[in-house]
Amino acid sequence: GTGYAAGDNITVSFGTNAAIKYAAADTRGWFSTTWTVDTQAYGTTTIAAIGIATAYNRFYILPEVYSVLPASGTVGTIVTVSGTGYAAGDNITVSFGTNTNIQTAAASVHGSWTVAFTVDTQAYGTTTITASGVSVASNVFCILPEVYSVVPTLGTVGTLVTIQGTGYAANDNITVSFGTNAVIQTAAASEYGSFTTVFTVDTQSYGTTTIAAIGIAT
Repeated sequence: GTGYAAGDNITVSFGTNAAIKYAAADTRGWFSTTWTVDTQAYGTTTIAAIGIATAYNRFYILPEVYSVLPASGTVGTIVTVSGTGYAAGDNITVSFGTNTNIQTAAASVHGSWTVAFTVDTQAYGTTTITASGVSVASNVFCILPEVYSVVPTLGTVGTLVTIQGTGYAANDNITVSFGTNAVIQTAAASEYGSFTTVFTVDTQSYGTTTIAAIGIAT
């Protein structure tokens, strides 16, 4: 700012924060200062620089989905999402990939919010999280593959085993390996990246045997 008294002690207010920063004018009445935007509601926000005299300007606060924890995981993972820069009391709809309304939230008087949702059955890869209210912001979560069910989990040679997986690419071609058998079965994922298949336990040694379901991701 300029035009202040020489050596003036200046208080900078920002929206609802009456004293976000202090500064001192030089002998010419000039000052320069920096601050970090604190948590306040979306929209035009007044900056006032108050000394012997007062001048104003403005800053426009935008929304942000600033936190997604964890940033990746399998179907069934609980994800906590936080945002700022929304309107005070805003009604927020959270979409996740193909699910246009996986959760809702209400912003605080300062435009901040936090909500959790469970990852539903969708295809492998980077998936967009969008939080829509008066304003809109996005972030991402990476869905990972998982063989989440093996039934039964033990048996003799000749046992029929049913396995199920999620988090694969849409319509992925999946090769199932079992112990020393690199291709005991194949399967095709659905458009949502899920699959179910059955194989017969072949002649292999006693003990714990690894099942791998290999597609674009493993």
